[in-house]
Amino acid sequence: HYFMPLHRRWRWAATLCALAAIVATALVWQPFETHFRGIGMTSGKTVAIFGWLDAAFAAGAYLLIAASLWLANSMRHHWGRPLVRRYYLPVGIIHVGIVVAIGAGTVATIFDSYAQKMVNFPEDFGQSLALPDGYSVTLSLRDYGAADDGGRGSGGFRAVADASWSLTRGGNILEERSGHTLFRDTRPPPQGERGAVRLMCEILDYRYARYADKSGRIMHPFIHRGLWRDVQVWFPSPEFTTGTSGKPEPQPGRLPVVLKTYPMMTWLWIGLAMALAGAAMTFAYTLADRRRRD
Repeated sequence: HYFMPLHRRWRWAATLCALAAIVATALVWQPFETHFRGIGMTSGKTVAIFGWLDAAFAAGAYLLIAASLWLANSMRHHWGRPLVRRYYLPVGIIHVGIVVAIGAGTVATIFDSYAQKMVNFPEDFGQSLALPDGYSVTLSLRDYGAADDGGRGSGGFRAVADASWSLTRGGNILEERSGHTLFRDTRPPPQGERGAVRLMCEILDYRYARYADKSGRIMHPFIHRGLWRDVQVWFPSPEFTTGTSGKPEPQPGRLPVVLKTYPMMTWLWIGLAMALAGAAMTFAYTLADRRRRD
């Protein structure tokens, strides 16, 4: 309300209109419930407060608009004065960045999605595996064996798999990326130790992953960070057994591959970076003023 660069009467009118829009958003439009598909890890407790989140988003949009207009108005009227650099610009950047970060983080955690598929090793490797929403994944085992990489358990075992994903709409490839996944442990995963279902639960549920965490073991996905969404491909290691040469050899079996998407994650980091930049500007100018006074 106090950010809006308007006369007092018009400011109250704008705020009352914003309150009406907030109520309409929560009770009529309901964007969270309308666009929520329930294909991610969003909890039931979060779904129960969608109405409050709708209202909070509308209020945040009003704050974002007011802060942006306040910043633009202040720079237009006070451009060239030290007050712009010392106060108006940092404060405006901090508030805009916080709103962007909170909004993007909320969208990323509520509208996330995941798709899993059980694949047969080695028959399905090197083939395009279709997943929902037009995604497809291709896997191939690149390298495996003992490696002294500086982690816990000197000479630990690791398996690296090449992974690529593509997004297709109407037969046309809209986007495709490639990278690799990493599995590391103090020893190769033996047959029958965990099982495919347990591995999938560990990939999907971070709470279970923390419960089942073992020192020295790493499952690192291939992560593509895009402007509008992050895409992650998770894949563990095939099971191994000791071969005739005494070295671990991969064994046939069924393994889970999981693709996760998180929209707006990059904007979360952009918002946090903006808020941090504004705070750093304020700190630098405050420190400079103290030095001049001393």
